[in-house]
Amino acid sequence: MAFCVQDRCPVLDGSTVETMLAGISAWHEQARVAVGGGISNPCRSALVRRLRGVMKREFKKPSRAKRGWAIQEWRKVVRCFSSDRVGRHNALVVMLCALGPFRPVAATNITVRYEVRRDGEGKKWVRYLQGSGIWVERLDPRWPRPYIVVHLKRDKNVHASKVRFVPIPDVCMGIHPVEMLEDYLVKVGPPSGGRLLVAPQGTTGFRKTRYTACCALFKRLHNAAFPNSGDHMVGGGTPRKSMPMWMWRAGHSRRKIADICGWSIRDKRACDSYIWTDVDLQLKVKRSLWRKLTGGCPQ
Repeated sequence: MAFCVQDRCPVLDGSTVETMLAGISAWHEQARVAVGGGISNPCRSALVRRLRGVMKREFKKPSRAKRGWAIQEWRKVVRCFSSDRVGRHNALVVMLCALGPFRPVAATNITVRYEVRRDGEGKKWVRYLQGSGIWVERLDPRWPRPYIVVHLKRDKNVHASKVRFVPIPDVCMGIHPVEMLEDYLVKVGPPSGGRLLVAPQGTTGFRKTRYTACCALFKRLHNAAFPNSGDHMVGGGTPRKSMPMWMWRAGHSRRKIADICGWSIRDKRACDSYIWTDVDLQLKVKRSLWRKLTGGCPQ
């Protein structure tokens, strides 16, 4: 244990060694049950328990977690998108990761099923098909305006019996998500039935694999907005960590932040299983953030 946190190259964080010890302890417990006893668990000794406590307190490596964008940074970043296919794609990636908010792996696995139709005047509009992982809801009696719904099936706190339906209002943080999504579907046209954020290739094509360049994209956008910043704390988690930071700055509660941002709360009480932040309140919170943080100043 001492070697891992002091002399190993590179040294390990105390929590990493703790995870390893938990695995060793679990193996010994299973082996003891399998052979009917006779095997002692070294991780349960008084000395190891004391050392584990010292490791967690004294041998914590400096955090390399990425930070969110401040409101002043967000203003500039969202002005860096071009109007071509790649620029529209980049804008959609940032919008979903920041306003969902979603981890990059969750956002890039969102699927879409749709078709583009024309009305009597020849204007194109989007019809979402059954089974789509993202669509625009226009007939919800709880909310008078259209909003995006993302059916999240893959994320850290999401599994088959606990999926998330994430709403994003038509106006949020100075941009227009519904307009951005449907403009992208009409003008760029990713393959229906595939991943929404598959990267465009050439003038009409798309790549075959899932988009995996979110981290590089966010860094590139930040450097374009702030050429001389040299900020190494901006990365793949930056957009996702922006929304909780904005909500906290606007005075929202920890529970509301956890519900809207999909974060887990470890110290839950019994009543927390019966109450949650409903869709209309989530939309209201997200739609009013810009006004609360900027006093209603235009983007």
